[in-house]
Order: sequence, then C-alpha cells, then structure tokens
Amino acid sequence: MKEKNFLSLIGKIFGIALICHVMCILTSFSILIGFNNMMTRFFTLIINCVIYYSLIFAKVRQEGERDRNRVSTGHMQSSPYKGLIAALIASSPLIILSVLLIIAKLGAIPSGFSSWFRFINTPYVTFYAALMPSSQMFSEVSFINVIISALTPLIMPAVAGFAYAIGYLTPIKSKKKAARA
Repeated sequence: MKEKNFLSLIGKIFGIALICHVMCILTSFSILIGFNNMMTRFFTLIINCVIYYSLIFAKVRQEGERDRNRVSTGHMQSSPYKGLIAALIASSPLIILSVLLIIAKLGAIPSGFSSWFRFINTPYVTFYAALMPSSQMFSEVSFINVIISALTPLIMPAVAGFAYAIGYLTPIKSKKKAARA
C-alpha cells in the first residue's frame, strides 16, 4: 500500500508536469509569435510558471492532506518528505538534462544540446532566452548563466515539497465546522 501510494504520486507529478510542459509550449509560442519583446517574455514566463506550479501545488497538497488522514487513522507511517522525494524522482529526466547542459558547457557534449534543453524545459523558455540567447554561441554564454539555467528543474521539487508539507501539516477540520463555514 505504501509503495503503491508513493509510485502513484510520482506518476501523478510526472503526468501533470508533462501536461504542463505541453501547455507551456502552446502558451509560449502563441504569445511570442505576435509579440516578442522583453515585457512579453516576462509576461509569458509568469503565465507559464502559474500554469506549471499551480497544478503541481494543488495535486501534491491534496496528496499531503490524504496522507495526513492515513497517518491519523494508522493506515500509514509518517513521511513528511514524501512530496519532495516524489517530485525529485518525477523531475529526474530534467535534472539529468541539467547535468548534461553543464557537461555541454564543459565541452564534452556538442553545444547544440543547449537548444534541446531550452525546448524541453518550456516553462522557462523566455528565461533561458535571456540567460542563454540563441543569437549567442554557447561557448560565449557565461558558466554562471548555465548553472542558473541548470538549477531551474529543482524549483518544481521545492514547490512540491512545500505543497505536501502544507497539506500534511494543515489541521484536520471537523465535519461540523466545515458544514458551518
């Protein structure tokens, strides 16, 4: 039961993230086709992050609430880091891509990999455009900008860990109080 719930959470996070990436591709390209200036890029980044993180946050918080109830009824042992760990596993493909981006910056992988990294990590496509412009050779991009870009996939596990903790630590409301509200 415990492993099934954990694997289910990993699958849910991965599935939501995949759907969000597709939604961010559509949002980014539909907005940036008509208007491609700094303000529009910033606006697109905000929209993408709201889409991405609100869906992840809602699902993982809900799972934290369910687990709190499972623990309180004795059906599960306490695991307050379950959301963070599940999100780290679910985002492992992006974390691996981040490591490969750093390796590409060091010259061990062809520099064209940065284009794939930007495309796959669509929620941050406009952020990457500022840090690693496609008009610039990858060798000209500073190592700090590559490191900052490579750290962006860690935001989702942090959000998921926070969401799970909120759901897990929120006091259980009685049904009478909930009915009155």
